[in-house]
Amino acid sequence: MSQPQNNPVERFPWVEVFRGLAILEVVLHHVTGRFLRELSPGSLEWHLLAAMNRTLHFAVPAFLFMTSLVLGASFVRAFRLDRYLQNRALRLLWPYLLWSGVYLAFRYWDHGIFQPERLLHQLLWGKAYFHLYEAVVKVLYP
Repeated sequence: MSQPQNNPVERFPWVEVFRGLAILEVVLHHVTGRFLRELSPGSLEWHLLAAMNRTLHFAVPAFLFMTSLVLGASFVRAFRLDRYLQNRALRLLWPYLLWSGVYLAFRYWDHGIFQPERLLHQLLWGKAYFHLYEAVVKVLYP
């Protein structure tokens, strides 16, 4: 009795390059935003860094778009709800909960702020830290 053969999924190198560049651009966007606060507003360095930071605003939506496109294409091949939910839980849910906990602990350690009554709201809406909304978006809208 022969086992079914898995056909290899066709990969497009340009998609991997696009996603890689988008990831680098997201990191650069966050790094430049952090250092903008350290420079004197109005200085030449501040203007150059601000221009780079604003130019990179497209990176997050571009990355989310390409991720959605790739995931949508995988649905066309063979969608199974159980596999989809398991994939979301393994790849997004536990890292999201882990990093939410890390950021909430940091906020408590750094600022002494912990509001247990807001914990559910923070986790459901990605409010533990400002950029965690992206994980909630990826869980809800792949």
